[in-house]
Amino acid sequence: MLFALLNKGKVIGLFDDEDMCNHTKEGMEQFVSKKSLSIVKYHNNTICRVKGEKKKEEEKVVEKMSDDDMKNKTDIEYNINLLKKEKEKLENRKEVYEVDLKLYEKFKKIKEDNDDFEIPDMFEEKYEIFSVLEEMDSVDFESFDKMFDGIKIKTSYDDMFNASEGMYENAQITGKNMVYMS
Repeated sequence: MLFALLNKGKVIGLFDDEDMCNHTKEGMEQFVSKKSLSIVKYHNNTICRVKGEKKKEEEKVVEKMSDDDMKNKTDIEYNINLLKKEKEKLENRKEVYEVDLKLYEKFKKIKEDNDDFEIPDMFEEKYEIFSVLEEMDSVDFESFDKMFDGIKIKTSYDDMFNASEGMYENAQITGKNMVYMS
């Protein structure tokens, strides 16, 4: 008798000993889903299954998920994706921190050697934060991340979506969604 170990219906191993096949199946369960593995018995030197044997896949009973279960699953998947994004952002901030720390050390050394050296505008805020952290003897990512909110670049588009009070005092609504300023 020959035993075929299947993963999602595809043969991944052939054995002439059932115990060895089961042992391999148990080992494979660490790498693939237990439900996707099955064992099928064949007669020696044939492609004929042993009569009376059913595929384990056919024996499985498919359970339908309730609407609440589906909603919970969807919520969990959504939260997992949010956590993955947060992790990615955190790793990115850590990488930026490492680069900024190296820049701070370089600028600090240059400034010690040359009093006329000016810190680049884009790095002034970070340089000050690193200086304070160094004085406090706590130059690490967590401390820096708490103190630094990110670079705020002022552009002409900043006020486009921030309506200030009184911005539309003289506005007149005419027709469908038409606003004319006087």
